[in-house]
Amino acid sequence: MNTNRLNNWLQLIGAAAVLAGLAMVAIELRQTADITHAELATGTGTHLIELQRQLVGSPFSETYARMLESPGELTTAEMVELNAFLGQVIGIFLRETSLKDRGIFEEDSRILKGMAPEFFSNAYAQSWWASHRDRFPPRVVELMDETMPDLEQSRNLEELEEIRSRL
Repeated sequence: MNTNRLNNWLQLIGAAAVLAGLAMVAIELRQTADITHAELATGTGTHLIELQRQLVGSPFSETYARMLESPGELTTAEMVELNAFLGQVIGIFLRETSLKDRGIFEEDSRILKGMAPEFFSNAYAQSWWASHRDRFPPRVVELMDETMPDLEQSRNLEELEEIRSRL
């Protein structure tokens, strides 16, 4: 009888240890998921910083300024540069919608609707979008189509002129 009782206690202790181990695994998985979400969110910021870096102190900044000031005078080479740049912007939007589709982010419209005015409030970028929109997934097209009507074609340049006027 004593060995049966000891055996029952050992089984109970073993079961409790297994449950405690599973609880620890669940906690570690949750922590890993939280860290992954934070790293993915940071990745968006990193991509935005890289876009801004391209505009600062480089020959491309002159191309970007010409896009705002006189888009009709852009050379073919400048248009190629701008097309690649705008493709990178849309790449961030693709990333956000993909992460939402996978259940990693809860929403995707905040980034797109926040960034679109910064990069698409000019005639060239809007024309670029109109000619490229069919190449992108429906969710990106839907969000851009919701945002584009509110964007003026001269807003980017007007914002810069407003800053200049305050100097």
